[in-house]
Amino acid sequence: MSLRIKAVVDRFVKELKEALDADIQDRIMKEREMQSYIEEREREVAEREAAWKAELSRRESSGHSIWDLAYLRWLGGQDSGQEYKALFLMKGLRATSVRIIIGRVNALSSH
Repeated sequence: MSLRIKAVVDRFVKELKEALDADIQDRIMKEREMQSYIEEREREVAEREAAWKAELSRRESSGHSIWDLAYLRWLGGQDSGQEYKALFLMKGLRATSVRIIIGRVNALSSH
């Protein structure tokens, strides 16, 4: 009888060890998958952030150069407003925005 009990206990221990090993392997695999997923998301976020920064830099550099040029022309008294209009329209500003800008520049220049 005791040999039977020992065999049952040994089989139970063996099956328990196999189940624990399988569970450990499953957890390791899931952790690797999760780490891979996190790294992929981080890479995507970094790519989006780099693209956003490049676009922001491009917009800032083109925007600043337009405004700097317009301001320098205004300071030098070389511009009656028509050059501003052409300059801003070339850069894609709407006509309404251009009229507002020209109005403000002309108001500043009359003071």
